[in-house]
Amino acid sequence: MASGQALRERYLKPHLTAQGHYKERFDVQARGAPVTPVKGIHILLSAGEKESEENDAFVRWVHRIRRLSSMSALRASVNMADVRLERNLRYDDAKLKARGQLRNPTRVRFGYYGSREC
Repeated sequence: MASGQALRERYLKPHLTAQGHYKERFDVQARGAPVTPVKGIHILLSAGEKESEENDAFVRWVHRIRRLSSMSALRASVNMADVRLERNLRYDDAKLKARGQLRNPTRVRFGYYGSREC
């Protein structure tokens, strides 16, 4: 079994991306065209937004939609299921931001994150 830090580095390595670039990539991929794979999780930054501000917004979003007791506990976990949950939440956050749906919680579709393979 890999150490917790190694799991987090493998599955949660951040890849900073501008929203416009990610949306363009997402649209190309949705049409079935091949895109180069990105190793890491897309972290979408708005113009002028700092990484720490984006992280705070992500934590607020997770607390709102998932009602998690503690994002800190999730991030401290070395359990593979928790690492995958955080990874899937990051993917969903990036997709919703790119589509412009993140700031309107009534349009967010809730899903079960536990069974998807990464």
